[in-house]
Amino acid sequence: MADRVIDKLADYAPNLKSSIIARRVESPAELGERLGAYKGNYYHVDMTLEQMLFLRPLPEISNYTTPIEGLFLTGAGTHPGGAISGMPGRNCARVFINQQQPLRQNFKEIGDWLQKTFKV
Repeated sequence: MADRVIDKLADYAPNLKSSIIARRVESPAELGERLGAYKGNYYHVDMTLEQMLFLRPLPEISNYTTPIEGLFLTGAGTHPGGAISGMPGRNCARVFINQQQPLRQNFKEIGDWLQKTFKV
């Protein structure tokens, strides 16, 4: 299968085969064993409709929060899924920051004071 993929890619990038200096091919079972990925799926859940967007990984915990106060969830199992984008972590951090109401209130009070004091 790996050879077939390389052959197909070489149709679009003719120098691909001569550029490869090494490769490692893993089956889903091997990937699952090495990474602890469920059924070898590096997204950790199936990419089906009920696992997408705001439903990921479960509707009850799809907003990066959990039933445990102060415990947040991020990673390949959360929206938008596994990749090298860093978006699950960014999204989780934004949810965390938005829940820090006392901090936001302090900044608002400082901003209000600055506006009054300096007539900005």
